[in-house]
Amino acid sequence: MEEVGILHAFEQISLAGVKRVVVPTVQFVLLYFLKVLFGSASMNELPRVLFSDLALMELVGFNAQQCENGLTKRGDGQRKTKKKQGPITPQCLAENISKLKQEEMERLFNQMVQLLVGWGLLSGERIAALDGSTLPTPHNSAGCGKLKQTRKVKVKGQKEPVIEEYYVSGWKVLVLMDVQTRLPLAMKLVQIQEYEGSWLVPLLEAAQRNVGSAAHIGTIVIDRGYLDGQDLWQVHQLGVLFVIVGKANMTVVQDARA
Repeated sequence: MEEVGILHAFEQISLAGVKRVVVPTVQFVLLYFLKVLFGSASMNELPRVLFSDLALMELVGFNAQQCENGLTKRGDGQRKTKKKQGPITPQCLAENISKLKQEEMERLFNQMVQLLVGWGLLSGERIAALDGSTLPTPHNSAGCGKLKQTRKVKVKGQKEPVIEEYYVSGWKVLVLMDVQTRLPLAMKLVQIQEYEGSWLVPLLEAAQRNVGSAAHIGTIVIDRGYLDGQDLWQVHQLGVLFVIVGKANMTVVQDARA
């Protein structure tokens, strides 16, 4: 990561919502990246799988004294038997990393893709795929969207289930990735109810900017959620071939078979 230049990119990140800086932002980001790399499903696993590794913590930037006794004496008066586990608590990492703004995340993401491509990871004609995934959150999550859905519910005393409406809160992450390397080339985080198709052309253009002159996206594979004539015409105008799986009742499929 240091050779590629990603560590330098981490050092440029700022957490605007953090007023008192005890731990440099780059260390929060590195710890969270390591959490993902280690496959930890919960923040509460970190003292056992990450904070207890002294050599790794020193690589991130903490010393042995901080790993043994923590960065502050907060809570020491109430601590009786259980020793501190690491320089910070899992809650500290979670509360601070969640203050990273969406715009800052997108800027970092694009910068990382550009660094990897500049390092020589991609070149020539590329095939890309675009798809979206929902990220459900609690209803009171700040800034999240709301999507109405339906489900069948069994009612006591009735043979047939009834249709019930309910709402799902959260976000939708749209990722355009290189098919061969699985490297994400462009990403957009939107509210869960937003129409994915409106981001087809912007994401394609952003991906091409990220790969620069080193590579060219010649083909994009998408599903029928992006089936809009105006958007597909713009993709065609960009010189990109689009591939969509057709259904038997679609005019284009019937015409091709004829």
